[in-house]
Amino acid sequence: MEKAFELVRNGTVKPVAPIKVFDYTEMEQVFRTMQEGKHIGKMVFKITPESVVNAAPQKRNSLNLDPKGTYVLVGGLGGLGRGMALYFAEHGAKNIAFISRSGATSLESKNLLQELHSNDINATAYACDIADAEKLRTTISQITHEMPIIKGVIQAAMVLNDSLFENMEYENWIAATRPKIQGTWNLHSFMPPSLDFFVILSSRSEERRVGK
Repeated sequence: MEKAFELVRNGTVKPVAPIKVFDYTEMEQVFRTMQEGKHIGKMVFKITPESVVNAAPQKRNSLNLDPKGTYVLVGGLGGLGRGMALYFAEHGAKNIAFISRSGATSLESKNLLQELHSNDINATAYACDIADAEKLRTTISQITHEMPIIKGVIQAAMVLNDSLFENMEYENWIAATRPKIQGTWNLHSFMPPSLDFFVILSSRSEERRVGK
């Protein structure tokens, strides 16, 4: 450091020059100039309240769900389930089946079903542990008979055991992984083969606690 500062003090090392300052609005022009490789020194940007950067908006693919199909949301009917169900309803879904271990027993889940019904959505909750193959087979058969053909599945089932991996008991490990491993495999085995999508959700908390 002493040698470096000495070089600066005696003028051996000097700031880069020339420095040309451009407004952010001129970003495209500056990058094109850099591509040509003919500039000398450095080009820097300044930003002001009047600066404008033109950018092409990202094209978003519109989601159009089949109103004649059924979309299955596996997991709780809490915040995440509510968000997905309302999102599906906004994009054309008219039939939504929830699968969870407890079904619609909580006030929150009952309110969600009522909210969907008030918006002319055929929503039903089924109590089933998806890790139990026979129970899931029966539940899917029931959904198939009571609702239109299943077109899509969101697998969001989970059991959260709040402990570090090295401190986790074997029983807790099994409880946390069964919904994701056996449960997902059972869904794959028993759902119709003609699904439009099969999405599996995870979370950082699960990965941190049972994945390492």
